[in-house]
Amino acid sequence: MASYIALAAVALTTAGCTLQEQVDNTTRAAALRTVVSVSEDKFPGVNVEPVASCIINQASSNEIFTLAGAAVTGINDSTVETVVEIAARPDAVKCIARESLSGIQL
Repeated sequence: MASYIALAAVALTTAGCTLQEQVDNTTRAAALRTVVSVSEDKFPGVNVEPVASCIINQASSNEIFTLAGAAVTGINDSTVETVVEIAARPDAVKCIARESLSGIQL
């Protein structure tokens, strides 16, 4: 009986991790959509996916939740300011430069 309880506890713990991963992935995807929308508005005609990924990778958990929320409630000036602020961080700038230059062949 104890082994069944232990097995059930492991299953619940594993299911919790899987659910948390799904929530994290869904939240990041929504935040990414917001960053892509803001970036496309600011840079029409440019492939902004790599830049958006750089921005998301430099965002804090709270910023990701805020950006994900904007995917539902709509983009406003505060959303744009958040994206610009994250994009200006040194590691984001390096990533954006690297991604922007990766397609250039010399």
